[in-house]
Amino acid sequence: MGYKDTKRSVKPADSVIKHLIAYDRRRIRFLNTQRLHIAYFHPEVLEDESKIELTVSEPELVARGATEDTKVCYRFFTDTPVTAKYLVV
Repeated sequence: MGYKDTKRSVKPADSVIKHLIAYDRRRIRFLNTQRLHIAYFHPEVLEDESKIELTVSEPELVARGATEDTKVCYRFFTDTPVTAKYLVV
């Protein structure tokens, strides 16, 4: 459900874009807020969003996040538009 405009439909910032399945089989909500952050600060990542899904579902490293229930997934990619780098989700 989004706000209607005469020309286009705009999603609220907290709307769910899709659900991802993590390495531990948990369902993760990928929010429009997160996509907007990526689009602004890391636009090259949006050229291949499947890397986000792969990082969450098959990470090379999982670290504890800022809170006890937060996990941070890392995966290294050699083929990115900028340079070889880790994707952190």
